[in-house]
Amino acid sequence: MIPGCLREPVPVLSGVLSCIACEIVMLRRIRLTPAFLRQIVETLPTEKGFELVASDGWIP
Repeated sequence: MIPGCLREPVPVLSGVLSCIACEIVMLRRIRLTPAFLRQIVETLPTEKGFELVASDGWIP
């Protein structure tokens, strides 16, 4: 889980999607780095999640 996204426990998939949405909103305030992107990817529980991230351009 990425710190600062979710303040309460939620189901995994819902939590991941919420966290990604949170990070997308915050993109203008943070500096994207490979390590940061890897941290996001490592929170994704399924291949479908990887497809979602890749399709949104998170993964080159």
